[in-house]
Amino acid sequence: MTVSGASQHTDSRDFCTGVQALITRFDSASTSVDPDFRENVFRQVAAETRDIEPPAEIAPDWSVLTEELDELSQTWASINSRDPSQAAAAEQLTDGITAAFIRMKSHLLEHCGVDSSAPGRRLVFTGDFETGNFGQWSQCQHRVFSGLCKDMPADFYGMQIVDSGARQGQYAARFELREGDNPSWGGGERTEVARYKDGTVREGEERWYEFSLMFDPSFPVENDNYFMVMQWHGANDLPPPMGIEVIGDGQLVLSSHFPPGPSMVIGDIARGQWVDYVVRAKFSPDEAVGWVEVYRNGVLTVPRHPRATMNSKYDYLKMGLYRDGKGPKPTAVMLADRFRITAP
Repeated sequence: MTVSGASQHTDSRDFCTGVQALITRFDSASTSVDPDFRENVFRQVAAETRDIEPPAEIAPDWSVLTEELDELSQTWASINSRDPSQAAAAEQLTDGITAAFIRMKSHLLEHCGVDSSAPGRRLVFTGDFETGNFGQWSQCQHRVFSGLCKDMPADFYGMQIVDSGARQGQYAARFELREGDNPSWGGGERTEVARYKDGTVREGEERWYEFSLMFDPSFPVENDNYFMVMQWHGANDLPPPMGIEVIGDGQLVLSSHFPPGPSMVIGDIARGQWVDYVVRAKFSPDEAVGWVEVYRNGVLTVPRHPRATMNSKYDYLKMGLYRDGKGPKPTAVMLADRFRITAP
């Protein structure tokens, strides 16, 4: 993460980087449905908060926050999450600390020169697969099926729910693409889910997209035209105005195909490891209005920059594997988890 403005000393940079990562991890836990995941992350965040030396002007508030985080981690470790009254008390305590972290955003903006990847306050959509199926998503598309996800047969290798190795909770989605996995209508090899309605954005709207991806250790080198893992697709058949794709030996990049825009490296795909991402965007077909920034594991890797993020009256979201279907292709596997969309 780059730091600009008046805070150029090492201790200030360390604080900015540390608190940014803590906010992202705290938010991922505070919205999780898995009490064990929550307790584990809250305990880690509480311990790491004690190790961070805050600037003098916020030292008193930081001390209070540290004590509250200790209380929170102990509370989640001791409650019975199935008891509604105990769970409600823990949630109330969590909300109070969420508000404290949000107040930290003003310090990040003023002294660190960066915005926080903390998500918006309004939950728009959750697609974390904790239902044990793809029913949270609108449409599923792969070689043998294209239709409502709730009607999709569960026996196709290309799109499955797995109950082990999830990033959080019990379930994750597994996407597998083999050579020749072209649907009957053509357009490239694909195995993707789409979300309409609350996954749709219109001009002037702002969204945070939080998700985790793990690329299989054998995920192939990609030297072809495109290998998309996420698309913000327009209301027409034009190429996507914004997407995330894999290039070369394993770089994940933010791209724009139509209108064309710069490809900006998010980071290595880190084969065999879960990586957490946050994409924050304002949507507009006008480059002077639209913008995007991307965080990888809590660190800003694609700074906010102007970008035309639409090419029609709305965008909808697609996630999975989608690549050029020409020529021989090795098998590619990716897991996805922890997906949600929030708004201001």
